[in-house]
Amino acid sequence: MSNLLHDLEVVRDSWYDAFYSRNLDLLGYLETDWFVATNGKKFIYKKHQLHKLGLDDINHQDYQTGKRRESEIQIRQFENIAVVSGKADILYPQVDKKSIDFIECWIMTTSGWKLQFVSFDTP
Repeated sequence: MSNLLHDLEVVRDSWYDAFYSRNLDLLGYLETDWFVATNGKKFIYKKHQLHKLGLDDINHQDYQTGKRRESEIQIRQFENIAVVSGKADILYPQVDKKSIDFIECWIMTTSGWKLQFVSFDTP
């Protein structure tokens, strides 16, 4: 595995840790300014995503105790772009498991890998 792909794995882990712990500063740093996420039905842009995650009405405990298990991961790198796809099971205490298919697009910038796009949907 190349150093760039190893670095990407470390940054991905950091992004998911920041997402589930709702570390908005780190999320803001690890995402491009033009970051967008979609679940196949609607788009959410970086500003709105960070705002929504910062709201007090979201159950902090659920986010922090959630576990993500990924499978069938494929990483394809094209110069300074990497595409990561796979499946994930998201487990929260006392809630049914949620299974998703996902695809992420990462870009290597002068300050490291940044997430520019994520899409997920239920299979």
